[in-house]
Amino acid sequence: MAGRLIQAWAWRHRGAEASRSERSHTGTDAMLKILGWVILIIFIIGLLVVTGILKLIF
Repeated sequence: MAGRLIQAWAWRHRGAEASRSERSHTGTDAMLKILGWVILIIFIIGLLVVTGILKLIF
């Protein structure tokens, strides 16, 4: 009986670990997308400043 309880607990624990890691990857993917967009926007603004186009706009 005790062996079955330990085995059941182990299976539940493995499932919890998998769901935590899946959530972690989902958050990481979203953060990387946001970071990528931020870097792209900063790069474009920097390019506009260097070429002087931003001075013409403002």
